[in-house]
Amino acid sequence: MKFKVQLTVIFSIFILINLSCVEHTVFIEIRPDDKVDYYYDAHGDREDLLDEDAPLPKQKDWFIITTLDDKSAETFDYSAQKRFLKNDKIPVTFFDGDSLFKESLLHHPTTINIRSWFVSKRYDFECRFEGRGVEQKYPKITGKLNDFDSQTGWQKEILQYIASETLELSDVGFNLYPVISSSIQQWFETTIFNVSDSLFLTNYYDYRKSILNIIKSPLDNNKKTVVDSVFKTLEDEARITIDLSDDLFLYKVLLPGLVTETNADSTSGDTLIWEFSVVNFQNNDFVMSASSVINYPNRKWFVIIFIAFLGLLLFLWYRIRN
Repeated sequence: MKFKVQLTVIFSIFILINLSCVEHTVFIEIRPDDKVDYYYDAHGDREDLLDEDAPLPKQKDWFIITTLDDKSAETFDYSAQKRFLKNDKIPVTFFDGDSLFKESLLHHPTTINIRSWFVSKRYDFECRFEGRGVEQKYPKITGKLNDFDSQTGWQKEILQYIASETLELSDVGFNLYPVISSSIQQWFETTIFNVSDSLFLTNYYDYRKSILNIIKSPLDNNKKTVVDSVFKTLEDEARITIDLSDDLFLYKVLLPGLVTETNADSTSGDTLIWEFSVVNFQNNDFVMSASSVINYPNRKWFVIIFIAFLGLLLFLWYRIRN
């Protein structure tokens, strides 16, 4: 029963109005000693904080403070911080379980490149929220992730995409592919497209089971296992994308030295700021980038004097030789 409820929730959470919101605030300080201090704060509903759309950093090597265990609270806070050394990699995702395939997850790879010369030092920061491909996968919810319309049929469209893409990715064989593809299309036309959205949601578990049976019935057991895995991956991907519709992200980055270029939305003192939501990466990657430079003027004078001295020696050597 619990499994059935979870599946229905995939499409029904945001049918009416988003009543909850999680605010994620990340502050990244790149230090002059090349270490990186990463501060993560989240505030919102307990269930939303603990779901899998934007996982919290829970690993043991993070220093964590949270009010999640406060039974009297109405909203909750979660703070985590960690110092990364120069060659440490910042996680692409904070999810560390085994209930989801990595292809479904929200990925936000962060890279920090530090290049040192004798007279200067350059810092390059980039964080990329990978696009969810909504327009290509589920066109009906493009631009509506912050304002769902319960009568647009987007729930059916998502299931149709999951079924068709599962067939594409499962390598069922060129003989069976057209047969199963035709059966999928016919099933949607005769069974799904004519029912109301509310009836579809009520019976989602049964519809899910039926379309899986259509795909798997001609296959051997090994390929059936593949189909189950692919279907779950795509289903989780859709659920995470939808769940992200009520999350807000605030990124703050502090770079050493003088900032030479950035695409930040705003600044506060020396801190660069980006504010965004899933709408910003519903289709394509949302990229935050910045560069800064530390110059060492005293070293520049040393280089100038050294070059001049070396030139003088070469000149004297040339005169003596000739």
